[in-house]
Amino acid sequence: MSRSSAIVIVRRRLAASPIFLPSIVEGGYRPIMTTAGTSTFLPIDAETLLVVRRLEKVAFAMLAFPMLNGLLLPFTGENLLLFWIVDTIQFVIITGICWFYLFSKWKYSPAMFGLTLPSTTRETNVLLVHTAFWIAVFPWLILTLYALTLCIFPWQTYPAAFSFHSVLPDSIQARTMIAIYGSIGGGVVEEFLYRGVLVALFRRYNMSSSMIVLVVSCIFSYIHWETGLFNIPSTFVLSIFITAYYLKTNKLFPLVISHAICDMILFLQPEWSGSYMQWIWDMIYS
Repeated sequence: MSRSSAIVIVRRRLAASPIFLPSIVEGGYRPIMTTAGTSTFLPIDAETLLVVRRLEKVAFAMLAFPMLNGLLLPFTGENLLLFWIVDTIQFVIITGICWFYLFSKWKYSPAMFGLTLPSTTRETNVLLVHTAFWIAVFPWLILTLYALTLCIFPWQTYPAAFSFHSVLPDSIQARTMIAIYGSIGGGVVEEFLYRGVLVALFRRYNMSSSMIVLVVSCIFSYIHWETGLFNIPSTFVLSIFITAYYLKTNKLFPLVISHAICDMILFLQPEWSGSYMQWIWDMIYS
């Protein structure tokens, strides 16, 4: 069989697959649906293909540590210094290098990742309304999802493989500073990666919006299982809501800010969040 014939067969088989990653097809092709309901391929222009390759590298670099969270954090959590060194590498150094390449070396616009500042008073007001909405909704939504998941799967509650509260210092001042750092890092880095980078990449894979929401939510939920299996369904549902919102609005700032505030509440007010989850549990089983 000739090389060209083999490539044609591979393309046809990939066209029939439910998920198609054009980066694995030589030359760079994207699938489209014809009016007859069949798949065909259009070549990706060189500039788009270059963007795809670069976004794939950034996504791989930023996902390398999170994908191992369930194995890595219980080990590093036994040593406070080691944990925060690894955390700094993941959230500061790797992210900083990726930002340098994206915005300084490759000169990509922050708007590509939903980081668009308002230019008019109306846009500013809309952004403030969206941000206020998510600040109010985000903590209640995730805590409610946690509680409902624990009600449905109570055997998954304990023991958790890892708890972030176990790596917080005893000093109130140090604990607060670490919580602020962790909350900002979680809000900024996670939203930039899972909503900004991955959505930008999957859009260039020509994925449908529903497929983007599904794949992003699967990845987002997978990296949260280290604190208990109940985190997987709850963060999956949460990601469906916020990824769908981002696809609709292309506004990342409301999610970054609300995510950071939510993490800070969970860091600094575990008693309050625990009481709220217990209240839901009592409401269901009383």
